[in-house]
Amino acid sequence: MPKTYNRKAPQAQRAQQVKQQQLPPMPELPSLPGPQDKIINIVYVGGLSLSAITMVGFIWFTAVNFQKAVNSNPTDWMTVVMMLVVTVIAAFTMRALVWASFAGSVMLANHLKAFHSQEVICKRALKYRKFIPGGTVWAVHALMAQMVQRGQFKELIPFGTAEYEAYAKKDSKDQNLAPLCAYLGMAHQVLNDPHASILWNERALELFQKALAPLEKLGKDQKVPQQTLIDNMIMQYAGAYANLGASYFGVKNYGKAKKNFELSLEQLDRVKDNPQKQQLQRGIQEHIGRLKHW
Repeated sequence: MPKTYNRKAPQAQRAQQVKQQQLPPMPELPSLPGPQDKIINIVYVGGLSLSAITMVGFIWFTAVNFQKAVNSNPTDWMTVVMMLVVTVIAAFTMRALVWASFAGSVMLANHLKAFHSQEVICKRALKYRKFIPGGTVWAVHALMAQMVQRGQFKELIPFGTAEYEAYAKKDSKDQNLAPLCAYLGMAHQVLNDPHASILWNERALELFQKALAPLEKLGKDQKVPQQTLIDNMIMQYAGAYANLGASYFGVKNYGKAKKNFELSLEQLDRVKDNPQKQQLQRGIQEHIGRLKHW
């Protein structure tokens, strides 16, 4: 029998290459807790202990002085008012200490690569999210990043979708949702669902644009506070453009694919050189070369 030629095979192969090259290799997570995890646990427990001690101290101080002021003859209204003010200050102090115990420990864990303790603290934060000030979207981001590193894309989609819907009920334009949407776009792309990937990446890009809009008004010579965090956000922004380009390539919309690849390169030019940036640039430039007729 004559051999048949499958025209779809080269296209599927190219789409797979786009997918693989737009996702830089993630570092493997250690299989067992390390010394850095012990450090994070000490910081975390120490922070919560300090919060508890501070709360007990404030309660004792205000209760004793409030009782003295009320029982005095005449009533010491100045002290009563001062104790009420101290109570308000104590409440804000407690909120700050609780937030630092959770979010601060997670940030430090990411810096020290203490992923085991980071995962435990994030899951605990989500369990007690009602008691943690400022929301827990940072815990969602950290857990989704770990799922990506482990290749748990099937698990990431229902988890991320549920979290997005919960936060979107309060504010669907919350800029903190940008990385969450980008992770969902990446997961759908890896699982070969380009249409869903396009939807989530476009949501991510809209939110990233709003978050980065204030930077567009700054001059080139102006210093930006927390430049490292800004660079990380721009890298995620560029990655969302690249993933969107790969998804459009998957549905054979080569014009939009090329446009989004080019927009990704424009964003990467704003970031200092690093290995992840260089690898992403090489992959994008290669695919733009294949799309030079579009």
